[in-house]
Amino acid sequence: MVETFLRLIDHEHLERVGVLHWLQTLVNFIPELAKHKSHVSLLFCTRAAKHCVPAHPTKVHPLATNGKNETVTTELKDALLDFFSQIRHSHDNHTHQLLLVGGD
Repeated sequence: MVETFLRLIDHEHLERVGVLHWLQTLVNFIPELAKHKSHVSLLFCTRAAKHCVPAHPTKVHPLATNGKNETVTTELKDALLDFFSQIRHSHDNHTHQLLLVGGD
């Protein structure tokens, strides 16, 4: 199982991106290397690019608050169900999709 999972990872790409991040750190924090910033950025956009996602505004759904305590698992579930209902996402009309949830 682990071997199958490891074959799914593009290790060459992962290494390429890791190297570019180190280069980016160097050109950002060593003044003598600052002249190479644009070239490192170009490498991110060309050699490290895999799937270019077009830039577009994200649809934001401001939600009402509720009185649930998110540190208690059952109340967190109730809070999430309340938030999902506010965006018209219920058990009856759901689609199989990933809903990312975040907060402070």
